[in-house]
Amino acid sequence: MANTPEDVWAQVYFLDGGEALGSSLKDFFEKFGISKKPHKESVINDRGLALLRDCLQPFSIRRLKDDVLELPEKRYETITVDLEPDQRQRYDELREKLRLWIVQMDGKAVEDDARNILKRLLRLIQISSNPSLIDSSYVKTPAKVATIQELVSQILSNNEKAVIWTSFVGNIRMLRRLFRDVGAAMLFGDVPIAERDQIVQKFQEEVGIRVLVANPAAPLMVF
Repeated sequence: MANTPEDVWAQVYFLDGGEALGSSLKDFFEKFGISKKPHKESVINDRGLALLRDCLQPFSIRRLKDDVLELPEKRYETITVDLEPDQRQRYDELREKLRLWIVQMDGKAVEDDARNILKRLLRLIQISSNPSLIDSSYVKTPAKVATIQELVSQILSNNEKAVIWTSFVGNIRMLRRLFRDVGAAMLFGDVPIAERDQIVQKFQEEVGIRVLVANPAAPLMVF
């Protein structure tokens, strides 16, 4: 799927050289009434969206999940993972430092320094995922990675394939290396758009590729 109007224009331009949506991004924005606010994503209004759908209709297909009968029923399972001891220590230390720092600030200071606070919260998320993302001296196996190894082993033993989603590029590269022996591919922003559908197709069709490690934000071609 395409995530932004810019993605849509770039993909269609790749196909038809600009005939359907305009020969430049500026023409595309003007034709479909797309506005771009400072520091915000591009926004398309209802009229422009309806026009865009009409322009895409001749060479795009929209399938609802209910129309794809072969899809298995979704099953959600929450798995609780205890952090590896060194990982837990790093997490607790950073969390306590962040808590003390915020407690000492007044409301205005917290508001003014919100961006820095969010960055530190992100560091906590990274540590809970994989401390080596921010500290190369961490060489142990993070708790979630150990759990993923067990889950993937179970899936592959059933002669099935596995898709692993992660938000961090460092994790994508690490997990691909981890599962290289069983056949692993990766899909994220650095992979050229023209190659992404090929990677998905190979994962679906080739026996030798059994694991796909991907970032959910990476758009795919939709045509």
